[in-house]
Amino acid sequence: MKSSKNIAFFVLFQMLFFATTANATFLRFWRGFPKSEVSVEQFEDGLNQIFLPATAALAKTPAHLISYQPLLMPTELLQNENFPIELALVEYASEAEYRAYRDTVQGQAYSNLHWDYFDKSASKSTVPISFQGTLENDKAYLIGTDIDWNAGPTFFYVFPNDEETQRILPRDLVALQRNGFKGVVLSGPTYVMIYAKSFLTPALSRRLLWETKLRRGTTLSYGSGVQYPL
Repeated sequence: MKSSKNIAFFVLFQMLFFATTANATFLRFWRGFPKSEVSVEQFEDGLNQIFLPATAALAKTPAHLISYQPLLMPTELLQNENFPIELALVEYASEAEYRAYRDTVQGQAYSNLHWDYFDKSASKSTVPISFQGTLENDKAYLIGTDIDWNAGPTFFYVFPNDEETQRILPRDLVALQRNGFKGVVLSGPTYVMIYAKSFLTPALSRRLLWETKLRRGTTLSYGSGVQYPL
């Protein structure tokens, strides 16, 4: 009898593990800094005319892109050279499909397209890890599960990464997590940025440098973001 229970438990564990693994998507939080020789106008035009459509086209390749949410920071925040200018939350169906496509000729061509517009030494993607109640610089954290990034609007929040934010943000994120908050948090050198499907606490809202709402669209301008249709 004991052996039968152990076998049943093992089978149930395997079913739950593989179901969770199968349903897990692969997120990348992109921070883009333009090349110094590219003007503000050239950067915006290049993104809208070439780079964004090329990224969205990955949905029709074996990379299997399933959601794409780029944005451009507002001009009033671009005086801070530590702030990235273009952000994007990019979601693939699986890490394996993404990495397999990246190793193909077509995948390499797409990767190299970044460097027509972005500074390779400063721009990068960060893969979120599960939020456990603390934030470390240069890391991204996933809060919540089964997030449908294509359903409804997405909110984007920017905070200063100072002592007060570091004091209240982890505490409030833990409370929000208990109440079903869904989002991705990135802690940068002078900023904290959040893509979310939920609202913030009043205390956090008072700390905001900037916020915007992303809706379906295909054109970016400074101080706006879109949920790019795939």
